[in-house]
Amino acid sequence: MKIKLNSSVFHDPMPYNTITVDKDKIKFHSFDGAGMGIIRAAKLGKEADEPASFTLSAKDFGFISKLDDFNLEYADNVIKVSNTKLKAKFANIVDYPVYTPFLNDMTDIQTKLDDLLPGTQFLGNDVTCPQVSGVNIFPDKIVASDKTMFYTHKTDTGLVAPINVPGEAFKHILDIETMKLQTNGKMLVSKTAGRSFYTVLIEQKLPDVKMDDEPLLKAKLPRDEMIKALKLIKEYSKYVTISTNSKGIKLYAGEQGNELAIQVNVEVEGEAADLSYDVARLIKIMSAIKDETVSVMFGARMMICDEDSRDNRYVLARYMMPVKKSETKEEN
Repeated sequence: MKIKLNSSVFHDPMPYNTITVDKDKIKFHSFDGAGMGIIRAAKLGKEADEPASFTLSAKDFGFISKLDDFNLEYADNVIKVSNTKLKAKFANIVDYPVYTPFLNDMTDIQTKLDDLLPGTQFLGNDVTCPQVSGVNIFPDKIVASDKTMFYTHKTDTGLVAPINVPGEAFKHILDIETMKLQTNGKMLVSKTAGRSFYTVLIEQKLPDVKMDDEPLLKAKLPRDEMIKALKLIKEYSKYVTISTNSKGIKLYAGEQGNELAIQVNVEVEGEAADLSYDVARLIKIMSAIKDETVSVMFGARMMICDEDSRDNRYVLARYMMPVKKSETKEEN
């Protein structure tokens, strides 16, 4: 089999990349052998002299993607590529895990990629709790969590039963307007013109987050000022204690004799309290929010941040061992 190709069709490599040529069509099936893959098709400028199918490694596939125009020949399990300056020869991979995706009975998911992507910032990595490694799509919301912080987005997804999409999958889902997501409860497919990405779903799903019914405090916090203060706190401690006073809230950190206190002047509604949180996770939540002012409820078990403009809610579990505050604390 002999054909002329351009490297522009060689993209989206995965560990195994099967190329099938038949007349004037070329089909790419790139996959990891464990349930995730990309299927693409393109039209050749000229029909191939005979049909052929072969499989390249990610390294060989990536090498070919740099060649611009070239000739490709395949015979006797050997792939040869050449142009005016180069000749190369690659072995056809014949020993690889075969995986055939089940893509029947697919249903459209009525949600935007923009609503799913924020969840990828809040995933966990716990082999004993696989449900935290994916973005969970429920009929009425999207949820992601590492067990300490949660992202939720209220939306009608069009699903009857929840699914859990592996976080790794979002590296391969194209963020373009024509992209369509579909599922059959076992697989998720992202479709665009000439390209389909598929992945198996995580069987385990997150339970619904139980919110604190009666907040101890309510406040509207300036996002940028909070991020700036928290980054300073992070230099001194892994945790921050938030205390109330007559001017608003004060952020405290202390570690090995070093102490830091930062005042943030805001209106606070509720009783006086000292509440501690993981400072890195709190920075991540504040940085994910686009609203300049963040509506916050401080509960006995968690902090709840609402991003009203996008129907997003971010939840951070309270650190239950209070951080020692400065002994030179200013009163009120």
